[in-house]
Amino acid sequence: VAPDDHVLAVVVHHIAADGVSTAPLARDLMTAYTARTAGTEPDWSPLPIQYADFTLWQHAALGSADDPDSALAAQIAHWRQELAGLAPVLELP
Repeated sequence: VAPDDHVLAVVVHHIAADGVSTAPLARDLMTAYTARTAGTEPDWSPLPIQYADFTLWQHAALGSADDPDSALAAQIAHWRQELAGLAPVLELP
């Protein structure tokens, strides 16, 4: 708005955020904003787990698609049956 008057806008598509994720986003945004307005860097704490940890857990929980007795194979089979016969491409105007 002016050299010393600013507006911060955050735009998040509804597919990327939900009611649960809004609170941590707002908290992290305020932490960063407060630190930057004070002329410092945000003091982020390391996360207790990383995305790689989640993927390892998910793989252990779901199993392999090659194992017919795994939860993943059952889910794949379910969706193949549900989606069978549908057009592979949705023609949009």
